[in-house]
Amino acid sequence: MRALANAAVALAVLFAAEPAWTQEREARQAISEEAVAFFGGLCISTRGAPNRIERVIAERNIKAVPLSAEGVQSLLDGKPGDSGWVVLTNQGAELQLLAKAPATCTLRVLDSYGDVVNDVMADLLKGLSTHDGFVFRKAMDETRTTNGGDERLVGYFLNWRDGGWSGALSVSHIDGDGKDIPPQTFFSLEMRQTS
Repeated sequence: MRALANAAVALAVLFAAEPAWTQEREARQAISEEAVAFFGGLCISTRGAPNRIERVIAERNIKAVPLSAEGVQSLLDGKPGDSGWVVLTNQGAELQLLAKAPATCTLRVLDSYGDVVNDVMADLLKGLSTHDGFVFRKAMDETRTTNGGDERLVGYFLNWRDGGWSGALSVSHIDGDGKDIPPQTFFSLEMRQTS
């Protein structure tokens, strides 16, 4: 009888404990959602302008370490004169952020879920489109096989009528190869002034 009671207690503890894979999945989902929020706040809202990005980082007390000129050049194909940061999220993920003057902004996050990133990005753009003067349309959605695993590329055209700005936004998620290349997402925004 005692063995049966001990087994019941052990089963209760086992089922009450959250499996490690569930915790990992939830952390990756949160990192994916945060990455979109950071991209929206640091790239879309600033239209990719490095000085505006610096202002947002300071005003919102975002944990971000500016990179040296050498660090920028090793980050996402940075060139002399570009600005770069490593941004720490609430989940402890490190985002690589690169801004190229006058208005190009790129962000990279590891251990992300492509479906979550794309769903949250679509919701973010829909939310922005409720404001007068901002419109977007999906320009592409395709998947291809690469040496890093399957890659899904989703692209949008953006337009701010009130400020005379338009842009191309792309989200590229690579599943990873299960060995050397981790799952990762690249966000890119290239802006140009139309008037």
